[in-house]
Amino acid sequence: MLRSNKGRKDTCKYCEGNGYVTLLLGGSETCYACKGSGNKKSR
Repeated sequence: MLRSNKGRKDTCKYCEGNGYVTLLLGGSETCYACKGSGNKKSR
């Protein structure tokens, strides 16, 4: 079962917690900002 991280404050702002981004020409790839974790990068 997949859980959605949307709306949580600790989620990545680029992929909205999904861990992947959708490409304009179709398909998807692992989010470059969070490396697929779906969480914000801690500093």
